[in-house]
Amino acid sequence: MNDEQYKKHEQEEARKDREFKRKREEEFAKKYPLTPTIEDMVDDETRAAAKLGPRPRPATQGVKDMQARLREFKKDKIKLMDTLDEATGSQRKTLLKNLEELNVSIADAQKRLKEYKVQKKGLN
Repeated sequence: MNDEQYKKHEQEEARKDREFKRKREEEFAKKYPLTPTIEDMVDDETRAAAKLGPRPRPATQGVKDMQARLREFKKDKIKLMDTLDEATGSQRKTLLKNLEELNVSIADAQKRLKEYKVQKKGLN
């Protein structure tokens, strides 16, 4: 293979890699859509990791956001519990840890919802 053939081969392989990556990203986006609720949770987690606290939001929006978050968490918990029913060994141990983390997230969202409701009441 001469230099020109090698260059064309490398370009074709790079094109195939880009196409494969694009298809995988599309499949992932269909399977795991990034909803505004999930995007908001990711934003809050990123801010928490940077020690910035949650994004400031009006009380009315905070109530809506936390209610949406709780709905999302409850869906996740149902899926996790269904999976947990059939899990054994290390998989079960991992799922129980995930359940514990999810319960902490639910408790945090419930606390924040209560706080936003109190703020909202104070504004009326």
